[in-house]
Amino acid sequence: MKRLFYVKINSVIFLVRKMENLIIDIADIVGCIGSSKEINLSVRIPSFETTKGKKDFAEPVRINFIVENVKSGILVKGWVEGCLLSNCDRCLKEFKQPLKVDVEEVYYFSEALSEDREVDEDEIFKVVNNKINLESLIRQAFVLNIPIKLLCNEECKGLCPICGVNLNEKNCGCKKDRIDPRLVKLKELLKE
Repeated sequence: MKRLFYVKINSVIFLVRKMENLIIDIADIVGCIGSSKEINLSVRIPSFETTKGKKDFAEPVRINFIVENVKSGILVKGWVEGCLLSNCDRCLKEFKQPLKVDVEEVYYFSEALSEDREVDEDEIFKVVNNKINLESLIRQAFVLNIPIKLLCNEECKGLCPICGVNLNEKNCGCKKDRIDPRLVKLKELLKE
């Protein structure tokens, strides 16, 4: 059975499927400040929606974290790495976008969240029953690090604005010096 829930990241709400294999038991380091353990995982992350559309991972995401008890919570520090399937913003061709993101976040113990601190419950991570759920942290790391301009390569020529052919694959021969009729007078001024 698929378990769906909503995740809020920087005021954007995502509908996602819960992943049990990203819930990490930290009971062995909860009682001793300064104790830590290493987490190395390779997991399949389900697709998610962004402002640039649905994103899927081409392969399992690799996770390498050190989790450490730091009095007020559990410090999670390390990196996540994966390949997003994306469409090029110039030629629209699907390609793999490799992303490696450094992560550093604290999962707070409930007793550390005292009344005198103003904390937005949606913007912090919590330790629940001596466990931490890395799913939202990993999703957030990727969402916040997707490049604004997704390009299959820096030299991508894009699509012909006249006939729509992918200029990386062939040259269409369309005349590109056509000018908007409203701007013809400006071109005449440049000739003078």
